[in-house]
Amino acid sequence: PPAGRFIQVVTGGESRRSCGLTEAGRITCWGIDAEAVYAAEDPEYAEYLLGSGPPKGRFTAMSFDGYAGCGVRTDGRILCWGEGSPRAPKGTYTDVTMFVDDSVVCGLCTDGRIVCAEGDEEDGTSPPKGTFAKLAGRCGITIEGEVRCPDGQTFGTAGERFSDVSGRCGLQ
Repeated sequence: PPAGRFIQVVTGGESRRSCGLTEAGRITCWGIDAEAVYAAEDPEYAEYLLGSGPPKGRFTAMSFDGYAGCGVRTDGRILCWGEGSPRAPKGTYTDVTMFVDDSVVCGLCTDGRIVCAEGDEEDGTSPPKGTFAKLAGRCGITIEGEVRCPDGQTFGTAGERFSDVSGRCGLQ
């Protein structure tokens, strides 16, 4: 990773790329994979795959999967970049998440609701119901620390409080 202090780092899995949100609110990405090497030989494919890289400006939160990412600007709007340029929900938000091959981008509203740009209940991509303090993949973490997902699953029992979730693990 580049020098500096980060408040959030997201790894991109198979792509071997990562992005981080610096203390200054800038998004920076690093790493490379075989597709990126191929893209370097084909500028048109590179533009599709990587776009122009992470956007300039200041951000308060971000989400990244290795090929595409989204960030919450300081004014609350979500801006996305990269492969397929995912569509962000309209409005102002405090957090952002991407899932289902980045076809669904969701934001956390200031009132705790989760709003997604696309998705529906039939395929499990609609947002979970309730009021949330944080996004966790396709799930939300309530103010009480319970993890709720769109399929109705909840995680956490009396006395368990989660502050973050990554993959199938929770941080208590």
